Amino acid sequence: DMAELKARRRQNRRVLPPIFDQYSYQVAIAALSGFTTQAQEFAAAYRIPLIEFNKLPFWNEFCQTVGYSDFHFNARRVYFDMIDSENRLLELADKIGQRMAVAITNSGQMLFLYHTTDEHIHFNEYYSLHWEDPKEPWILRSDQEEYLFQLPESILKVWLNKSTDELKMKREAINCKANFLSHMVVYYTEDGQPAIKMISIDRFQLEEAIYRLG
Repeated sequence: DMAELKARRRQNRRVLPPIFDQYSYQVAIAALSGFTTQAQEFAAAYRIPLIEFNKLPFWNEFCQTVGYSDFHFNARRVYFDMIDSENRLLELADKIGQRMAVAITNSGQMLFLYHTTDEHIHFNEYYSLHWEDPKEPWILRSDQEEYLFQLPESILKVWLNKSTDELKMKREAINCKANFLSHMVVYYTEDGQPAIKMISIDRFQLEEAIYRLG
């Protein structure tokens, strides 16, 4: 509230302020069926990561765990035992958490990396990025391990706005990798212990992709 801040600024503080803990929060928002255009624009403006659970591999298992017969929540809900479902949901959340890593890119964006290979997360010093459809998650490969992540809307707009055909889209995707996703700091759990690592894009593969496009 700006009025409250201005009122505080006018106060004559002659005593030391009390000592208290200060925290810095990074917010991310998850949805079960996508986001509106307004929500995407707001998130892009304030660097808020948006996660669409329905595009990740665990979506079907999640729906069945909470009592729906298939992917769609408008489907008929099946009978299930509440206590059993809660236990299964906690087990699923734990399994998903073991496969998750958080990355901060060189452009300040936060990414959630979902490990698809197995439950043992490991990062090499270098990685490569791959995509097939802008509406689907991207793939990060590091040391023969694969991770899915969703490209932030702010970066995706920069990429798509300059693309008028498939060739330009591929070129802009390469520019995207070089400008926004060339370095990451990843936070994850390795052998039950927290781990932090700086990783960089594989420049050889990036230059090879540029060469193939002429």
